[in-house]
Amino acid sequence: MAKRNINITPELLKAKLAQRLEQEKEAKALPEFKLERILFDKQLEFIRDSAPFRTAVCSRRCLAEGTLVKTINGPIPIEKLQIGDWVFNEFGKPIRVNNVFYNGEKEVVALNNNGSTLVECTDEHEFLTVHNRINGESVKKVASFYKGIKIKRAEVLREGGISVPQAYGIGAMIGDGCCIMCTSNIYYISSSDESVVKKTAESFSADGYQKCPSDNFTWKIYGIKQDEYKSWYYKKKAHEKIVNVEEILKWDLESRLNFIAGLIDTDGCVRHRDNRLSVSLSMQAKAVIEAFNILVFDLIEKLPHICTDNREKYKNGPVFTAEIHHNYFSRRLLKLLDTHLTCSRKKYKSEYNSLKDNNFSRNGFGVTKGTRRISKVYDISVESFSNLYVLANGLITHNCGKTIVCAAHLIETILTVPRINCLYIAITRISAKNIIWKELNNFNNDYKLGLEFNNADLTISNPKNGSMIYITGRKACAGGFVRQR
Repeated sequence: MAKRNINITPELLKAKLAQRLEQEKEAKALPEFKLERILFDKQLEFIRDSAPFRTAVCSRRCLAEGTLVKTINGPIPIEKLQIGDWVFNEFGKPIRVNNVFYNGEKEVVALNNNGSTLVECTDEHEFLTVHNRINGESVKKVASFYKGIKIKRAEVLREGGISVPQAYGIGAMIGDGCCIMCTSNIYYISSSDESVVKKTAESFSADGYQKCPSDNFTWKIYGIKQDEYKSWYYKKKAHEKIVNVEEILKWDLESRLNFIAGLIDTDGCVRHRDNRLSVSLSMQAKAVIEAFNILVFDLIEKLPHICTDNREKYKNGPVFTAEIHHNYFSRRLLKLLDTHLTCSRKKYKSEYNSLKDNNFSRNGFGVTKGTRRISKVYDISVESFSNLYVLANGLITHNCGKTIVCAAHLIETILTVPRINCLYIAITRISAKNIIWKELNNFNNDYKLGLEFNNADLTISNPKNGSMIYITGRKACAGGFVRQR
């Protein structure tokens, strides 16, 4: 093979070296620090506003779309909350929603308990947690969850609302009312228990009731004065009955308990067998079963399980059953309903007190991480000193914070503006460090910015242009702001 003569000139050597250096640079390329990569349009709009003082609220702590939040009007998906709505803090007291944020699409992880998903959220989301072997409570990110940790739960009963005196009768007529036979002021109901008929008549302020002579279980209630909700069942067959659950959620606690009691006294069942207590409702009206599920969930923070019986013997479609089969939640539901139920075999019994709770702790839910997926995510900010609020299933979670946007704003400022002093102030110097120091460090490490951190003085300097960030505290929280030298 003939040798090739290559004339290596200084210019060629310089070009080759420059090419090699460029290749190495590309191989070690780091992401450029840009707010566009970190924040959403509304957040960028806020930061670039010319106002001298601004308040920032945003978060990487997010809940998946569809997460139900406990509100004074019942469970509401987080994405449907509005500014001014009222949710509950960890003590069951109403607190105001200050803002609702759509944070784009992110990876969420399922937090499971006994095979059921309690919530889906980002790894950065925070919950109030407890541990069996450690006294006290702490707010922790999902990313730092470990075996044995529990998310603390709250039990909240909504009190206020509209009083509906005929609520029990409405539930009973939906359950066992012979509604095809009804007239404007005469109702018919099928029941083997006269006490159910009596309470139904009383709730409608009827003139009286009597048993129909041709049937052992059918009763006539006459002299019905008023029933503004009769359209839910009047002249309807069993599978055609409906309810407006949004309307019922506006009722007061007494009315909601009476309505559920009317359903349980007629079409419900309470079973106690082999250390297992269950409460169920069965009927062909699927809309009623679904409403019952929401109402029970709102009361006890536990969603009943729904099953379907498709046997051919049911001419008008399948029978749907909603059931609570957990001892603790069955007991809680029956205790709430006890003074409203009239059927003696369905009322609470002292023997239920000794039932075991199936490895359940009232204090909190033990969770394990499950599957991951991409979902639209939301969060809210609440008017609460603790920044905690309650989900519909009782989990106590932390609202979103302003840390990430403040940190991004401060970092961008000392990178782009020479000789500027940026001041971040919290209530105390220690709390200021706990809030924002880690976020600032993360930006510096992730983007290799070369900023110099002084842990003793709590200062961050940019050696390239002389700009500084000072972290400090005052008795009154003043937020974060920037001043030109």
